Amino acid sequence: WKEIEAEKPPRERRPLPQRPLVQNGASREEWNEAAQAVHESQAMVKCPGCGRTFKDAETMQRHAKGCNNSSGGRQLPAGMEDPAEARRKEYEARLAGQAGGGDGSASARQAGPRTVVCYICGREFGTTSIGIHEKQCAKKWEDSEAQKPASERRPLPQRPEVPTGSTLEQQNELAQAVYVAQAMTNCNGCGRKFKDEDTMKRHQRTCQGMSSLVTLFQLLDSDGSGFIDPSEFQTAMHAFARVGDNMDFEVDYSFANMDKDKSGGVDFAEFEEALLPMQAIFGPKKFVSVLTSLIHNIGSTG
Repeated sequence: WKEIEAEKPPRERRPLPQRPLVQNGASREEWNEAAQAVHESQAMVKCPGCGRTFKDAETMQRHAKGCNNSSGGRQLPAGMEDPAEARRKEYEARLAGQAGGGDGSASARQAGPRTVVCYICGREFGTTSIGIHEKQCAKKWEDSEAQKPASERRPLPQRPEVPTGSTLEQQNELAQAVYVAQAMTNCNGCGRKFKDEDTMKRHQRTCQGMSSLVTLFQLLDSDGSGFIDPSEFQTAMHAFARVGDNMDFEVDYSFANMDKDKSGGVDFAEFEEALLPMQAIFGPKKFVSVLTSLIHNIGSTG
């Protein structure tokens, strides 16, 4: 970040985004939500024309070339400039009024986004169509979840509470935070977030972390039953102890706690859930390194 910013003229340089302040004991979801909020508010680049945000300046500049609202973008045909400008000013005045700008005068208008973020899907829509879209989006979410087993269904994301007098930009930040925390799907192998489960599952086909989790489970399930039984669990604990000594960590697993459904065996879902806190503590890279070391340790000891 610093190297890239150093190449810019001093007046265009942006400060390094600040690490989010997260309370002790915060969950991984809360940490990710805070980090995502910092990324969006301090690292992403906003188009001055339409208010959309982009991952970097190059992407935003490519967008700006064709953005109807950016200076230097596509020009309207002769004779349409004045009417179009009048409609734009009227639209901005209406937005300013909605955001607490009083009569929408030029002094009350503020630069900002002209679209509204859906808290369910994260996409942007016009102020007149967002209400219709949110109803359709909520129904689509509930219909999709209804097709899953009851234990796997996720609740509909909750509409954010927007304080009175908030600007459109502040409303969008709250909606985006809900989308990231409640609607996006985590890969349990590497911790990355994806817009939906289909995208996440395609990623998991090549995710090193997920592949390592599956391989480790299969090694521990020495009889191929699809479950880790108490004797196989002891093998796992010995391996964790040896690897923990080398990598300076300890685990405190018990078979009773890992066997959530008390079936007498730990299935992959229970195994995966038990190991997830390690990812939050170590971070994705070290988590994969720990899994790889466990696989090598168990494989070398038979």
